[in-house]
Amino acid sequence: MDQYKLFCDLSTLGRLFTTVSNNDRHFADLSLNADTLEKFYASFALAEIKNPWFTQSNIQKAFSAWGSQLNYSELTKWSQGTVPPSQKRTIAIIAAGNIPLVALHDVISVLVSGNRVLLKLSGDDEVLMKGVVELFYHLDEEYRELILIAEGPLKNFDGVIATGSYNTARYFEYYFGKYPHLIRKNRTSLAVLTGTESERELELLGSDIFTYFGMGCRNVSHLLVPEGYNFNGFFLRLFFNTGRWLIIISI
Repeated sequence: MDQYKLFCDLSTLGRLFTTVSNNDRHFADLSLNADTLEKFYASFALAEIKNPWFTQSNIQKAFSAWGSQLNYSELTKWSQGTVPPSQKRTIAIIAAGNIPLVALHDVISVLVSGNRVLLKLSGDDEVLMKGVVELFYHLDEEYRELILIAEGPLKNFDGVIATGSYNTARYFEYYFGKYPHLIRKNRTSLAVLTGTESERELELLGSDIFTYFGMGCRNVSHLLVPEGYNFNGFFLRLFFNTGRWLIIISI
């Protein structure tokens, strides 16, 4: 599949994701029929049933983030310098499931690089990712050859992208070390505060801490502050940002 066609299809998904993030169920696109969309929308409730961390607000937030990125202009800028391979390879993706659609970036990266995806889904994010893969299939039958979902042990692949904990990374290294691989371990982010932050900056920090219940690799889990730092303003802005933390702040 040429890059232009891929970017057009991804842009179609981006428009759908933006519609979803606005809690709208009316998406008019000739590439996707009504039955396909209804099954996709139904997957949101099922995803929360199977994984209660995936609340509807967090699902909508994930789709909103992807909707803003999946457009032809952003995709073109992001992919500058990508050189199609001389031979299409199959890249196995062992997906994480800590936040909704967390494996989608790897899937898109493999497709944009001109290769084929062999996707081993996490049980925590199986419903939404399968729903998105089905959308690819309905956009073009060729994706059935480009995105394969592994139901059993991985086989017949040329490289690996795996994401997991420090413990699982040791097993990944053992089993996949002989292949070209990218193995990710546990990651979180930190924030450095000086005491000069504005109220708006502290509110945004609250989002960085609490979005997706703090389970994302970009969620802030550590603060570095100067000695004697006054936390009153910090907690106050976090309360206004989240509301639910009143009991913790009042203790």
